[in-house]
Amino acid sequence: MKRIYFCISVLMLSSIFSFAQTSVSGGLYANANWTKVNSPYLVTDNYVIFQGVTLTIEPGTVVQISDDKGIELRGKMIAIGTSMDSITFTSASTSPSIGKWNGITVVGTTNPLGVGNQLTMEYVNGLYAKKFVNLDLAYHGPYIFNHCYFAYNYAVNEDGGMPETRFDNCVFESNHL
Repeated sequence: MKRIYFCISVLMLSSIFSFAQTSVSGGLYANANWTKVNSPYLVTDNYVIFQGVTLTIEPGTVVQISDDKGIELRGKMIAIGTSMDSITFTSASTSPSIGKWNGITVVGTTNPLGVGNQLTMEYVNGLYAKKFVNLDLAYHGPYIFNHCYFAYNYAVNEDGGMPETRFDNCVFESNHL
């Protein structure tokens, strides 16, 4: 009988932990890691990653962004998934459509131009954004996207970024532009 109660307790605890959710808004002021075990990360309001700060996102993490909200990157973001465990940025909407969330706006830092490698994404899914990544004010590349999947966005990239933006082995599907 104790064994049955133990098994039931383990199942209940595992179901609680498998539905973890972490809400974020405001800003990131110190280096942080977003983990698969604490995902999905629900961005409930505009979110700023400040200069001098690095956000590292681990494989399998899901980031859901509320309607008309976005992420502003003044610091550094490293999102490296794997072929078996990709990272996903998507709408938090129960019925997502093109352009539901604003996207990731990269703003240059005070570092010298071309210094920074401010944004790196590998095995990342970018879904349902207005502009998945906006590099219009970005001058601290290279900006690297490897093995990424972009779908149902109004646009994937706004401007080119400087000094270099690379999309290698990426798939673009059902984006408006």
